[in-house]
Amino acid sequence: MADGKTSQAKGPDHAAMRIEDAAYDLLNEVLPASLKKPLREAGGVIHRNISSGELGHTGHFFSEPGDNVKIKADEPNMGCPEGTAAVAWYHTHPYDKRGEWTYEAKAFIGGDAFISNNNNIPGYVGVFDGTFWRYDPPPEAGAPIVLDGTPLKPLPPGRFVQLNRKLKKA
Repeated sequence: MADGKTSQAKGPDHAAMRIEDAAYDLLNEVLPASLKKPLREAGGVIHRNISSGELGHTGHFFSEPGDNVKIKADEPNMGCPEGTAAVAWYHTHPYDKRGEWTYEAKAFIGGDAFISNNNNIPGYVGVFDGTFWRYDPPPEAGAPIVLDGTPLKPLPPGRFVQLNRKLKKA
C-alpha cells in the first residue's frame, strides 16, 4: 500500500531517470483512453536494447472491462523482442470503485507486486486522478523458490511512492 511519501527526486541514477521518464510518457498516452467508458486497465513492458541501450516498450495492452490488464508477464522475456531486456512495466488503475466495492487504486499489491518482485523490476502506475506512482521491489526480489504454489520465504514489502508529477486525464 502507499506509504504516504512523495518522491521529490526521480530514479537514483541516469538510467533509472530515463526509465521513469519513459513510464511517465507512456502513462500520459494511455491513461485518457483507459478512463473512457467502459473503464479498462492498460499497460505494457518497458525494455532496453542490450546492444544500443535504447528504450522501447510493448503494449499498450487493454484489459476487458472490470478485469486486470495482461502485459504478457508470463511469457519469456515478458513478451519483449529478442535482444532486449525488460527494465520496468507500467499500467493504469482507472477505477475508484468496482460496483459496490472500493478499489485500491493507490496500491501496488497482489498481482502487481508479484510481477515486479518476480522479475525484479520497478512498476509504474497511473491512477484515475492523475497521480503517478512507482513501486520498487525489495532487494531480495527475483524468482522466489516456490513449493506447491507457496513461496518458501515471503518477501518483505517493496517501496511504493507517489511521484512528483501529474498525468493527463483527458
